Amino acid sequence: MTSKTVLLHIGTPKTGTTSIQQYLSGAEMAGTLRPYRYPLFRGDRDHNRLTTLYLAHEDQPAPRLVEFPRDDDRYRRKCRHYRQFLFEALRSSGGAILSGEALGNSFEPPTVVQLRRDLESSGFREFHIVLSIRDPADFYLSRTQSILKVPLHCGPLVADPVSFRYRFRRIAENWEQVFPGRVIVRCYPRGTRHDVVEDFSELLRNRLGIKLPRASIRLNTTVSAEAMVVLQNYRQSVGTDEGGRRIPGLRWLVTFLMRSGRHFPQTKPTLNATVAELIRANHREDAEFISARYGVDLGLARTDGGSPLAARSSWRVEDIVEAFDPAIVRRLHDEFHRLRFRLHLLDIAQRGYRAIPSSLRPVRLDAWLRARFKG
Repeated sequence: MTSKTVLLHIGTPKTGTTSIQQYLSGAEMAGTLRPYRYPLFRGDRDHNRLTTLYLAHEDQPAPRLVEFPRDDDRYRRKCRHYRQFLFEALRSSGGAILSGEALGNSFEPPTVVQLRRDLESSGFREFHIVLSIRDPADFYLSRTQSILKVPLHCGPLVADPVSFRYRFRRIAENWEQVFPGRVIVRCYPRGTRHDVVEDFSELLRNRLGIKLPRASIRLNTTVSAEAMVVLQNYRQSVGTDEGGRRIPGLRWLVTFLMRSGRHFPQTKPTLNATVAELIRANHREDAEFISARYGVDLGLARTDGGSPLAARSSWRVEDIVEAFDPAIVRRLHDEFHRLRFRLHLLDIAQRGYRAIPSSLRPVRLDAWLRARFKG
């Protein structure tokens, strides 16, 4: 069997992985990755399917290949189809690129071993394991934004910065154990002049000889400090749905807040200096390990963090951001609730109109409404 090369992009989360995956998806569909493949299952872009394939059953301590929860036949079938598709694509390819931001966080060494065996059975002998790491304080802020925006109940909205840990060293050690000498650590590009997709494109040129067209893709952009406060307050006031899992209306609110920055200025979210210094101090030992092992400087230089943090039973956005404008928070809150009222009325009108028999609807009005509201 011909020896082939695979590049595994394993995260970490919050390092531009969605933008990189969008870039790879476009290149795969355009055919510019050849002879390498970036397998897309039925054209979709669920990039963490590979992670799901290797998660362990909760009642079985030894990680093994699983499909989906045992009580969900549809989920199992879909997973079987994905596994069949994936490994047929890998066996027939001249090389492969795989990406999943949860691969690093979720996989312990036994699972990584199983993945390596499966890749080797498909003809792969040369491995490049790409691990991106960012400033832990920036990671903490970005992770907080993600938790605030996700429409699911997920426990505390703001993690305690004293106990917070960004476990990039553990991820590097787990994968190094199974792929010795093949782990490549990249520092998440700092500043607006540096682009994570451009950095990944350079990696593809240097490691695989793949030259892709230049592209700048920025997804999952941040919201303002005021928007973070609005999201927090909304989640705490609305609570969850009847199932106890989802936050009703949160998707509408996130969309509104993402667009609001176009209409009036807001405060760029910046972590409080004391909080940032504490988080960086808690990760300096791991950063020194990464520097010594991989020659990558994460830039955790000591700064004047000010006075020590006061202990709190719980943390809020107001406790961790440097500044926000309460007047803008009120404006965002009021404008969204006016918008939500209009959307509620529109929803009632749509339901009422759909209740009218189609034979009684004015033809021209019906055609316009279908075009305006996509059916």
